Amino acid sequence: MKKFVILFLMGLLLSSFSTVSALELKGKFAVSGLGTLALPIGDFAKEEEEGGAAKSGYGFGGNFEYFITDNISIGGSFTYRRFGVKTGDAEEGFGELLEWMFESDLPGVRATSDIDAKYEITSFGVFGKYLFTPSPQVSPYLKFGLGSGKLKTSVDEFSGHLLYQDKRIPYEGSVDLDDISKAYVDIGGGILYQLSENIVLTGEVLFSRLMTDGADQKFDMEMEGRGAGIQVWGTAEWEDKFCDADYMSAFVGLTVLFGGTK
Repeated sequence: MKKFVILFLMGLLLSSFSTVSALELKGKFAVSGLGTLALPIGDFAKEEEEGGAAKSGYGFGGNFEYFITDNISIGGSFTYRRFGVKTGDAEEGFGELLEWMFESDLPGVRATSDIDAKYEITSFGVFGKYLFTPSPQVSPYLKFGLGSGKLKTSVDEFSGHLLYQDKRIPYEGSVDLDDISKAYVDIGGGILYQLSENIVLTGEVLFSRLMTDGADQKFDMEMEGRGAGIQVWGTAEWEDKFCDADYMSAFVGLTVLFGGTK
């Protein structure tokens, strides 16, 4: 994936040698609305113990920017991304935790678990953009941004069975996790395609890193179950370390231009 980003950016550079101006942007403001597909990479996507086990997701966002020149803009951005979670390893580990919790009261107990979880990343930041002008209608650009992002981990539901002797005891519960707020950086590029004087189609690919490596995340769990004449309940608290949240995003949206100098 990183090779793809490098090739993409090189393609923008190689296509930028023409000097024909695509848009007269100096002094203009731009508002963009964008939808995105998001792909976790690196440790964020790994399902091992120290990985985030994130799955591909989606999101949306918006930009507001000002063009200092026809080729340079600065602005602010908001983005929301939602990722699924691969829960296979988590379900196995959670079952082992329950077996340990209830071993003294239910010797030899075995546990099954089913977990539904997601990650949500909300970010606010600033960015700079440099546009190239290869044709009258298409303008590729490079982009660099930084800001603050919040990672929220939600366990929407967990449930399963405790298997004790010949009895099945269904249970359900909830897990609360602390949010993690850290700085982020992103880098990438895109293309502006002029539909009219003030309406532009925008396509963009970004690599982003939310710097959550080593951040503490506190878990607070409650559960209860009842079946076969047996009632169980339990609580637990523990902390774990999180990895960096790295992901690629492919954006598509519309940009509206207004203002400007004559």
